[in-house]
Amino acid sequence: NVIQQIKDELKGSSTLNNAKSLKNEINSLIQLFNQGSYYDVIENGKLALAEFKNSYRLYNIIGSAYTKIKNFNQATNFHKESINFNPDFSLGYANLGYNYWELEEYELAKKFCLKAIKMNPKDAMPYHTLGAVYEDLLESKKALKWYKKSIEVDNSFFMSKYNLYLHYAHIGKFREAWQFFEHRFQLSGSEIMMKLYRNIKKISYKRLFNYNEIKGFFTILPEAGIGDFILYSRFFRDLTKVTDNITALIDKKLKPIYDRTFPHINFVTELDTGSIDYHAPIGDLAKFYVKSFQDVKARSDVYLSVDKLRSEQIKQSLPNGKKICGISWISKNDNIGKNKSMTLEDMKDLLMLPDVTFVDLQYTDTSEERADFKQKYGVDIIKLEEIDNFNDIDGLASLIDACDCVVSVSNTTAHIAGAIGKETYLMLPQGKGRLWYWSKEKQQSIWYKSIKIIEQNKIGHWGNVIQQIKDELKGVIICI
Repeated sequence: NVIQQIKDELKGSSTLNNAKSLKNEINSLIQLFNQGSYYDVIENGKLALAEFKNSYRLYNIIGSAYTKIKNFNQATNFHKESINFNPDFSLGYANLGYNYWELEEYELAKKFCLKAIKMNPKDAMPYHTLGAVYEDLLESKKALKWYKKSIEVDNSFFMSKYNLYLHYAHIGKFREAWQFFEHRFQLSGSEIMMKLYRNIKKISYKRLFNYNEIKGFFTILPEAGIGDFILYSRFFRDLTKVTDNITALIDKKLKPIYDRTFPHINFVTELDTGSIDYHAPIGDLAKFYVKSFQDVKARSDVYLSVDKLRSEQIKQSLPNGKKICGISWISKNDNIGKNKSMTLEDMKDLLMLPDVTFVDLQYTDTSEERADFKQKYGVDIIKLEEIDNFNDIDGLASLIDACDCVVSVSNTTAHIAGAIGKETYLMLPQGKGRLWYWSKEKQQSIWYKSIKIIEQNKIGHWGNVIQQIKDELKGVIICI
């Protein structure tokens, strides 16, 4: 969208030498942009600005490069300059609206998107951004209105179609959701998945669209991250009832716990294309078996088996006499990790509880943050160094099992805890980071029976979440 509009505006501008030179500069930046060389776009674009100080096009493409590297503050600065030099540049307003949405500056996002629509009602992007704004603000009817309007303007605009899937799946309207589910393959973060499926398609294996069609060898292909794999793997039990010839391509970190749980499924870390008759991405399994929340609830109990001997050995190594609570407070999601994550300082009031021992379940290096917290407050958060929480998922599952309860943000740890049936408090943000599968009835997770969802009452503020979990843990301690 950005690149095409720039190209369109450059047509006919080569009558003067200066215009030719600017056109060459922008074409060079476009080429770098399309290659994903965003830092080069920024560096070279700033050099070009020394000669073409008033070029709104240069400001726009530099701002778009900053958006790609997720520096949204800088992106807004450059897009402001683009409309400063050309107040009639509708794309500049649309880009400002998008970046303000990323910054959770929702009123500004609405303002600039509406301005862009007024100037160019045929651009689908600002309609889509408005849908995302209202989705974050929990105004569902308005979100739907703008997503649908985006598709009316441009029926090929897949992002709005995918967001309709997310919206409908979150509220349990799965028949509507599945109509848009296929658009997940068009997301920018799905390159590996798309390449895998293109290769499968070339070899002409049949993609399965109904489990009743299974004949011969059926292969399940992964998509997205480990957390999503765990979420969708609850449907493996359903599949084993209709065929014994199942192979699943799996991350090697997951293989031990899945080999134990599903001994009749062949889990592999490399794909043998010679053993495939039918295939399906793992997300499609939900389409096979889910028509309503009732279908989800029927599969929300324990479905992964931990190494109980290892759990018991871990439990023996933990302190006696106190409640053991595992904690995970960081998400490494590239797009929305910061919106879902917390700091130990945010959790201070909970971590100061005297009769609870807190255990680090985080799969990132937290040593410095834990040391700082201990020095400041005298609270030692235990880290079992013998378990590699990142690479040894089976060990992490046993560590979670050894805890009395878990407190976690939305990440892989939460999915593991829910899949093994561990009592868990899920700390959920409002706005960005509020993922579709954390649907709830009151505070009960629909997808995981053992998870209680405690949601922010204000975007970016964790105070009510920590206070409620603290009160609930105190109540449990008193009962003990």
